[in-house]
Amino acid sequence: MKRWWFGEKKHIDEQKKEQRKASRRHIRELIEIGDEVAYVAYLRKIKPGITAKEMDEYVRLFYAEREQYLRHGGYSS
Repeated sequence: MKRWWFGEKKHIDEQKKEQRKASRRHIRELIEIGDEVAYVAYLRKIKPGITAKEMDEYVRLFYAEREQYLRHGGYSS
């Protein structure tokens, strides 16, 4: 049961939304500059239990996004 009228849950939910937005912005910046080392370090920070297989998939996504970013001359947002 969510207690929206007391503001407690809503505040926490808004805080989580802001953290996700900041995380997405940071990842986008790392993709833009092409810093794989910082990208991997950041992923390890936000996902401490990440497996090697999952990390490999994220690195593949990094390069796919980087290639798309370079091909189209930036993000469209």
